[in-house]
Amino acid sequence: MTAHPSTAITTTFEGRLYHLDPSTGVHTAPLVVAMSYAATDPYTVDVRLTDASGQAPVVTCAVGRDLLAGGLSTSSDTTAPDQPAAEVCVATRGLACGDWTLITWYSPGDRAEIGIPTYELIEFLAETEDLVAPGTEAAHLELDSEIRELLKRETGR
Repeated sequence: MTAHPSTAITTTFEGRLYHLDPSTGVHTAPLVVAMSYAATDPYTVDVRLTDASGQAPVVTCAVGRDLLAGGLSTSSDTTAPDQPAAEVCVATRGLACGDWTLITWYSPGDRAEIGIPTYELIEFLAETEDLVAPGTEAAHLELDSEIRELLKRETGR
């Protein structure tokens, strides 16, 4: 775990990319998974996936911290009542090689699924909770300054 000043943390670990092809089966590839969290954006974990060499990013996205935490104990997803399926689902599975947490991103015709060691995610989320306790996220938002900045850009003043 790489700690930064007390307002942000980043960790990097090995994961796996899974892809199911109906005609050829499941394909896997190693990934480098970097997760970042900042107290200034307390609801979000930034996830950066790169190939095993750690070179150019494959995917960079934001995932809700509560969604990741929820997936440690049960399957959690972003399904809304008016959505036919989740956009992101997080679930933990016990495997012979240890517990792995699977994060699945859905698109209209496909899906991407990564697996990460559950203990790595637990350690990372514990550190995020040391920065910002669950339920106190709103106190860490600087909405007034963000709104002022947006208005300044819009009006040019």
